[in-house]
Amino acid sequence: MRVLRTAVDFRATLLQLWAATAAAHPLWARLFLSPLSRLFQGLVYLRQCGYRYRLRAVRSLPGQVISVGNLVVGGTGKSPTVSFLTAALVGTQRQVVILTRGYGSSLQQGEWCILLAGKVVQSSGLRKPFCADEPRMLSCHHPTVPILVGADRYAVATHYLQTHAAPQLWLLDDGFQHFQIHRDIDLVLLSGSLPLGNGWVLPRGSLREPASALDRAHALIRIGTSGQETVAWQGCPVFTLRQEITHFYRPARGSLWGPQVLQGRQIACVAAIARPERFVASLAAQGLQVVQHYFVPDHHPLCAGKLAALVAQGLLVVTTEKDYYRQPEDFCRLGEAQCAVARLETRGGEPLLQWLESRLHPQVQPGVRRAAE
Repeated sequence: MRVLRTAVDFRATLLQLWAATAAAHPLWARLFLSPLSRLFQGLVYLRQCGYRYRLRAVRSLPGQVISVGNLVVGGTGKSPTVSFLTAALVGTQRQVVILTRGYGSSLQQGEWCILLAGKVVQSSGLRKPFCADEPRMLSCHHPTVPILVGADRYAVATHYLQTHAAPQLWLLDDGFQHFQIHRDIDLVLLSGSLPLGNGWVLPRGSLREPASALDRAHALIRIGTSGQETVAWQGCPVFTLRQEITHFYRPARGSLWGPQVLQGRQIACVAAIARPERFVASLAAQGLQVVQHYFVPDHHPLCAGKLAALVAQGLLVVTTEKDYYRQPEDFCRLGEAQCAVARLETRGGEPLLQWLESRLHPQVQPGVRRAAE
């Protein structure tokens, strides 16, 4: 428990640094974190050179590959965006497969699995029962779309193609830094509040690589800002998506609650996400009274005993879909009147979908390999 508290405290310190301008950083951060950030940036550059100069293999998949990634660590809304794009692309009668690393899942080194309708239908032979948050959430939202989970996403795709026809589209989740697979379209998500953090790469800042990496992007997507207009940014189109909590549902029955039903209840906000403070702000914007919270690091399992203790205090436990799908049994055991799951909807995406449609190749047939550009 002490280790968990230390991790939470260290994470809070980093978040404060990442939210502040570099000029406002304390002396210890400048002395100790600046050299580490420069070292990290150098390692990122060497890794990119390996793929740029073909010292490491870049492989192509049959069909088109759309990557949805980001430049900063965590909390930019990738999963809701992937879900939004999946629904839109499936709606155009295209065959779609999602490739995801499954960060924070129970997969061991070298293991992989394929999900369909929330269940594992094929795997490498798992040593532990599969447990994950984002892959299972995506699979339950889109039951007809295969979700391929594994650190080596090309290897998982190869296994899939041995028994299935190639889809027209691959959605590569968190793929902007995944150079092993050739991408036809790179979409990069930027937070509306701090799109490029404080300008520093890890650990002094939140950037995974320098801002100049945006030159590789085909389009940028800003999350959380108002307006739906399409503007130009250094020759790259920028689109705006809004992600809002629209309703809540009961874990056991799935029946929907509007925000007004929860007003007047004392709420315990529970989450294991990268930016829990945004979740609290979203609940407050709905007029809900958050009196207590229980946060753990991103993808970390929540303690079932702690959840039960919150309910015993007469509090209504409200969590995210991502957290619910990681451990649904624990939330269902709280009782249908004592727990609510917040459903996030993505809106304002029509300009993005129109632009994406202009880049897709409807003539691509399943099973036909497209030459790498």
